[in-house]
Amino acid sequence: MQNNSPEIKDIYPNKDENIVLPGMKSGSGSDKKEPEILGKTTNPKSVTDITKIPEKFMYIKNETSKIPPRLREVIRLSIVGFILVFVMNVFNVYLVATSLKDDVINSAYSGFEGLLEAGENVSKANFEEAYSSFDNSYKDFESAQSDLWFLSDNQDLFIKNDKTADSAEGIILSGKHLSQAGLYFSESIQSLSEIMDMVVKENYKDDEYRASITNILKREVEQVKLAYDEIKEAEFQLNRVHYSVLPEDIVPKFDLAKDSLGVLLAEIEGMYEDIPVLMELLGDRYPHRYLILFQNDNEIRPTGGFIGSFMIMDLNDGYITKKDIHDVYEYDNVFFEHVDAPYEIAELTDEWRFRDSNYSPDFEVSAKKAAWFLEKEGGPSVDTVIALNQSVIRDIVEDFGEINVEGLPLPLNRDNFTFMISYIVEAKIKGKNNPKIILNDLMDSFTGKLLEKDKLAEVFKTVSTSIAEKEIMAYSKDEDIQSFFDKYGLTGKVVHPKDEEDYLSVVATSISGNKSDRLMEQDIVHETSIDNTGEVINRVTISRKHNFTPQMGRQWDSLIGDFGFDYFPDYLKDIMGRGGNRVIMRIYVPKGSEIIDVEGFDVNAVDTRYDQELDKTYFKLTVFTKAGEENTFSIRYLLPFDIDFSPVNDYKLITQKQPGPFESSFAKKLYLPANLTMLRYYPEDVYWDENNVTSYNSILNTDRNFAVLLTEKD
Repeated sequence: MQNNSPEIKDIYPNKDENIVLPGMKSGSGSDKKEPEILGKTTNPKSVTDITKIPEKFMYIKNETSKIPPRLREVIRLSIVGFILVFVMNVFNVYLVATSLKDDVINSAYSGFEGLLEAGENVSKANFEEAYSSFDNSYKDFESAQSDLWFLSDNQDLFIKNDKTADSAEGIILSGKHLSQAGLYFSESIQSLSEIMDMVVKENYKDDEYRASITNILKREVEQVKLAYDEIKEAEFQLNRVHYSVLPEDIVPKFDLAKDSLGVLLAEIEGMYEDIPVLMELLGDRYPHRYLILFQNDNEIRPTGGFIGSFMIMDLNDGYITKKDIHDVYEYDNVFFEHVDAPYEIAELTDEWRFRDSNYSPDFEVSAKKAAWFLEKEGGPSVDTVIALNQSVIRDIVEDFGEINVEGLPLPLNRDNFTFMISYIVEAKIKGKNNPKIILNDLMDSFTGKLLEKDKLAEVFKTVSTSIAEKEIMAYSKDEDIQSFFDKYGLTGKVVHPKDEEDYLSVVATSISGNKSDRLMEQDIVHETSIDNTGEVINRVTISRKHNFTPQMGRQWDSLIGDFGFDYFPDYLKDIMGRGGNRVIMRIYVPKGSEIIDVEGFDVNAVDTRYDQELDKTYFKLTVFTKAGEENTFSIRYLLPFDIDFSPVNDYKLITQKQPGPFESSFAKKLYLPANLTMLRYYPEDVYWDENNVTSYNSILNTDRNFAVLLTEKD
């Protein structure tokens, strides 16, 4: 067959170098014994040209009757099974022809049943059973192939409809190739799933006896390439299917299945592009050094939370060779050089230090400054910076159910984790010299829990959600790695809208010196009025409520008592969140926006500034909220552009959430003049009333986009 698709090339030319796995004799990775089925041919056999024979009929071994409808059922059944596998049960398709009994249909049915069973086993991490299911599926398809006369050695018999036969052959062969791809995938995934366990165990061995993690990964990537080739061949076989022989109700689903195969192939190709970057991150050629910022989001900062501690971690050949956790004050307290704080946080400090380096909501800007401060204060240079909010650890604890930490009489869980960790640190329960040693104990407990493979799926889901909600962010000096981070939404970057696009981001920086931000509730309402000349005026209204109550204080007393502690003076209760909440607020809007008026605040207390690094205007003010109280204020401002709706144009708003777990309710309202009407809108749950007012409500747990297409009425 001719394959015009892009070729996946070998990234590592020395793939035959020796790779030693635990329990495996030293030797080339290519010596690995492959499944017996790999020796069988998967090339379609030739079909006799029967176009000139007047009487055509189909012949199946041990069967003499003419049964062309049954081949149609083979096609129908095969396609249904194929769709179920590759559209991942999106369609609850009813399997037809269950009463058919001939060998061909039974074999094809069994083959696709095997694919379904294998897929379920993979999703449940039952990799050995998945391998067995794929193997059985392969054999079933091979049986169906053998039973059809035109796929056997008997070439002197003829068929009734060559298109039908060719289509049946294409579907059956596609099933074989998909089964073979599944064998490669399941075997590779099983090996990859064991790597985490291996990393922990191998870290206790001398370097000369440790298997190379990166070499193992390279070998498994080669397995994925083999699977890619099989899927590509399956795609070719499906393209042989003639639409004229397909039942009408199957055609749309068949098209979707083919498209899904194309998406899968594109994903694998994209994965291959990422492999070199992943190897760099694992320290394949050279050790890779990370600065991991542990951000306490109970004390909100522009990238999520206060940098109370951090870890220096080295990865070499896939292994953690260094893992040092430090209190940020270990470095800040011995650094005496004066560094002016930027205007954005001038009220916070006049001596800028590492702990306040995350001053910008754009993580790349803050990460660069964090790495600069670390080196300036006597620490090492680093390759990659990662921010990890405390709430991520809390959510992973929830995945575990609970976690036991050395020195604590009760386990930590989602309900008590945040409060107890903060209390132990602030009350210096573990000692005054190193109050954050609890983080080391917590890390040790985490290491053991991560080896419980039945929890890994939940942990990966939590991590994925945390990335989407900007609770985990990353920056690297290496441009290729940074592009990789950007591709997967890890950079936490501030977006730059196009001309005539609206923008909003509300960013808070705690200057309370306490943990009250976890008790705050925030509502944001963004209103836009467009007049008949196209002038655009916005009003942003922000309400902040401090939810501490005396009952909450009593619950705190009870909780620390359950853990065997009784030290809880008033000053510590204020630190834990009972004290008032004071934040510097920055409201980012399009560059050139101008304040018209302010409500709920003295207009002179609101400063308009330009952030050169982000190329945006922002309004800055300080907001104080007492425990149990609520503050509301609004700012009305003119956008720096008009919108021409002759004959048609759109209004777009990009709203970016502040990194971290702090979620605001968000309401958008758009007031239109009588001469404009709406043609389209996004998202789908936008409401448009008879007064020409468009509204939209959501929770700002991730960035949001709002857009309407408008035109002048006739």
